[in-house]
Amino acid sequence: MGVTLAAVALGGAALMAACLEAPGSTAPEQFILAAKGGGGGNPNSCGSSTPLTIMFADGSSDALRSDGAGAYVDGVDNVGSHINGPTGNLMLWPTENGSSTRYVNVITNGPSFATQDRIYTNNHNSTCGLVGIANGGSGTAVLEAELTIGGVDNGIVRYGKDCAGTVTGPKVNIARSADGSTWTISGSSGLYCAKSGKKPGVYVQAGTAGGFTMTLVAAP
Repeated sequence: MGVTLAAVALGGAALMAACLEAPGSTAPEQFILAAKGGGGGNPNSCGSSTPLTIMFADGSSDALRSDGAGAYVDGVDNVGSHINGPTGNLMLWPTENGSSTRYVNVITNGPSFATQDRIYTNNHNSTCGLVGIANGGSGTAVLEAELTIGGVDNGIVRYGKDCAGTVTGPKVNIARSADGSTWTISGSSGLYCAKSGKKPGVYVQAGTAGGFTMTLVAAP
């Protein structure tokens, strides 16, 4: 398993973000804004972006595991790890700010991948995603891990959506600490969706993915 490492009007971009990932949207990931603060748009403003330090539990049977190089810290090694201000969605993107040696291991019951692509949440049960969860409270969301490596679309792993992009279940569970600074996200079972044909965003189920746990800590 190897690791492979015109201007748009601001108003139009904001409108596109709002339309594509409003709560309950099943818009394909490839249309989600990929700039910092991506991971889905929302007509509601949920505050400014929150830089994160992200750690995986790295259990021996976990489907999402770290690369063994420590926590993913926003802005370090070109990693993007933050809560998107406009939406409250999680975004972990090892190469968001440029080339990086960091990646996330994604293990299915078939192939495994060392992805530098985006891992993000959407379709939260709270209006403002992670920040919409009360201190000491809990919530649920869809979590997706994209698997484009070296320009090749290897598919996507989804928790809470089927391979057609319909929100189904089980979603991931999210628990927020009493002081509001930490979120723990855990998934029980997901789907591995392989690319189907040449049309972007079209996938078919090719396997499953097991559970995982990740911890998000807000920068002080």
